Amino acid sequence: MREISGFGIGPHELALVDTNTLVVGVGGMHTDGRTVLNIDAMSPALVYIDIDSGKVVERAELANKKLSIRHLMVSDEGYVVTGQQYHGADNAPLVAIHRRGEPMKMLNASPEQWSRFNNYVASIATLNGWIVATSPRGNCYGIWSLNSGELLGLHPLIDASGASRDGDVINLSAGSGKMVTLNNAHHPDYKMTPVRWDNHWITLV
Repeated sequence: MREISGFGIGPHELALVDTNTLVVGVGGMHTDGRTVLNIDAMSPALVYIDIDSGKVVERAELANKKLSIRHLMVSDEGYVVTGQQYHGADNAPLVAIHRRGEPMKMLNASPEQWSRFNNYVASIATLNGWIVATSPRGNCYGIWSLNSGELLGLHPLIDASGASRDGDVINLSAGSGKMVTLNNAHHPDYKMTPVRWDNHWITLV
């Protein structure tokens, strides 16, 4: 057991990129409870760490420093997909993709569509070249093309929370207890459960 530090304030989620590398979503927020104390000095980043040495081997940042990187997923294609929380006065793109050695790239949607997410993405899942991002604050989820970065669909789901790939489908959860299964055609299959799900979801295989 050892501690790795010195890569930024507010690490929120991590994943394995490969057998030697961790990727960490660093939110960049210094908080007191839920109050952000450093909005004008935030330094969010996507940080890659060599597991053996504990050293940072790459750091990618978004141009808008008020976008706190919160949640991430590594796709089969080798991209890291991130979901952000925005601390600005208007709204901003909330989903980005990154491949090592390249700049981060924001996914596309209109300002009106981004406003539906109410400045927060809670969970990310990827499958066969498409990306799903949930927003409990916006009561919705969006589906994007990984290749083009274009929004394919924006759908209502009250308290949309978790997103996780399970084989050839993506499962979504909601604080209302509803679960949604999306197949490759993006057709939703709904069912109710007695569980009030949150957004920290992972499929165990």
